[in-house]
Amino acid sequence: MVEISEKYKELATAGGRLPFCVIKAGDKTFFDDSIKSFQFQDVVFSEELTFGTACSNRFHFELNTTENIPLSAEIRPYIGFGEYSEEAELCPLGVFYISKRYRRRSSFSITCYDRMYRLEDEYRSELNFPADSKEILREICEKYSLEFEGEAGSYTCPMPQSGETVRNILGYLAGLDGANAVFDRRGKLCFRQMKDEGFTVTRSSYTDLDIKLDPITVEKIVVKNDEQTIVKGDGSKLGTYEIYNPFASERTASIIFNTFVGFSYYGLELDMQGLPFLEAGDIITVQNDGDDGLFNAVIGELDFTYDGSFWCRLVSRSKNPVQDSADRKAEEEIVQQVSQELRTVYYNYRSERDLVLGNTLTSLASIDIEVLQETSVTVAAQLQTRSLSDCTLTLTYTVEDKDTPPELQATMKAGEAYPLCLHNFLQSVRAGYATIRIYGKVSGGTVAFPKGGIIMTVSGQYLAESAINRSPNRTIYQGFSDLHGGKQPVRNIAFQDTVYENVQVPLQRTPAERILFYRKPREYPIRISDNGYAPKGVQEAVIYSDDNVLYAKLTFFNPPKTSDASALAGAFKVVAVFSDGEQDYGISEVQWDGNTVMTLTIIGTFVGTDEVYVDYDEAKGDLADGFSGKKTASFRKQAQKEGLV
Repeated sequence: MVEISEKYKELATAGGRLPFCVIKAGDKTFFDDSIKSFQFQDVVFSEELTFGTACSNRFHFELNTTENIPLSAEIRPYIGFGEYSEEAELCPLGVFYISKRYRRRSSFSITCYDRMYRLEDEYRSELNFPADSKEILREICEKYSLEFEGEAGSYTCPMPQSGETVRNILGYLAGLDGANAVFDRRGKLCFRQMKDEGFTVTRSSYTDLDIKLDPITVEKIVVKNDEQTIVKGDGSKLGTYEIYNPFASERTASIIFNTFVGFSYYGLELDMQGLPFLEAGDIITVQNDGDDGLFNAVIGELDFTYDGSFWCRLVSRSKNPVQDSADRKAEEEIVQQVSQELRTVYYNYRSERDLVLGNTLTSLASIDIEVLQETSVTVAAQLQTRSLSDCTLTLTYTVEDKDTPPELQATMKAGEAYPLCLHNFLQSVRAGYATIRIYGKVSGGTVAFPKGGIIMTVSGQYLAESAINRSPNRTIYQGFSDLHGGKQPVRNIAFQDTVYENVQVPLQRTPAERILFYRKPREYPIRISDNGYAPKGVQEAVIYSDDNVLYAKLTFFNPPKTSDASALAGAFKVVAVFSDGEQDYGISEVQWDGNTVMTLTIIGTFVGTDEVYVDYDEAKGDLADGFSGKKTASFRKQAQKEGLV
């Protein structure tokens, strides 16, 4: 629960209360005269009670304003009650960073997430394993400029499997203490323990209550790592909680068991007043809607909505009761077992991001499976790839990191697209948990896999319908298509004379340039797919305009080592091409989110511009600390012929 005064709680729970909202976006502050609405999702686990998650919170809001909100702006929303004044007490909702932004005239629609959303990089460490959990946490915080608040125990942790993300590792570290990794309302990383806050939601605070009739009691804890299964306690399937954590030990299982054994809570959902000081992970009590009975609840998710009024949906999820018997299995379990044995189960994976593959052996796809008894499985994969240079691509896959032949090799020519297929039949897979991965590497160049271009399927009988989640979090997000207005498509144009819709596209000026044509001057991305187009460390460049202000947002694959954003920006310049020549524009402002996003602001007159491009000039700055790629010339983006504004 957020630390807040008792007076604030009284105002928040009073009848006829008057809520108001304040949103700070960078150096700008917006009030109710500009704020149309917002939705805030606070999640610690999206299913039943568990430990070791690392969920990201989401904040989406809509504004009426003529002021521009830079993509790099830090978003801090607050809720207050009563009359607004400079002295009014405000409850923070979190610190968020813009993921998607849409503007139509003076109306903004913006979706943001907290820092957890940006920690999907593959975990890499310079520590010697086994390592102390505190050292792992310290290294991550230093690398990603995170501020940790609270305490964390000291544990000896083995080397994690390859392919784990930084976010997963934080979840595992939190799970060692029976906690979950979150960013709190002030933007600090913490390991949140579920604890009784002594707060009761009375029936006067909610309008609707859905509750399961029977409580769930924690009786048995099963903790699994990559080597063993640790069991504490004894109880029914309903009272058993299973957790996967590669760092877990006997000590972890004991901490969780001793803390929660005998704890009972109800599964329920409430439509209620928005009480912003409640947080996911709080244990509270709820007053019955018909009498003075009280129910324990563990808040797994809070969905707040503000549109002048302030409401919330509170969710405490629990297992569904299943008939259990000491003498025989319940009929439902027998039917389920027979059905399981006869049915072929499919595990599927589809890539969610662009990927550029070089000469380093890299995990391209992975699927965790649970095998109920020794069986055979079929592994199939389809990969769409485009070569960026003449090269040889090698693909292979492993079961629990053991090579499984045969490997596939393809000789590729620069610029060509290749559909590739892997297929194998594994005759004997032992019972238990297994991870099947596809690895790839390139000799002599690089290849690119587009988002959704890698599809992998594992199928067979005697497979559980879902394995224990080795990535203990679920991202709650909204796709851009959910926002009003949508987004215009982007067309990528090859290096040749090409005509799209009766528009002639010019030839590139140098091999290091990539020219794109756009129908409207909105927000135009350049997705880097070749080291020749931009510095290797740049994942995405976006150029967009708002009136006579031009913005160039650069997103790096990994946080550059240097923390000096101005020095980092010094090697870039923005050039506008007019009919009578080119004009260089200086950088008016540099904004840096401290992680992977840098936004350059350029103010000038761009009407009549034929082309705008960002130029990387290695002579103006040695970016060895910022990038790991070779020196390049420039990459360009063509503007609308009528001008940017």
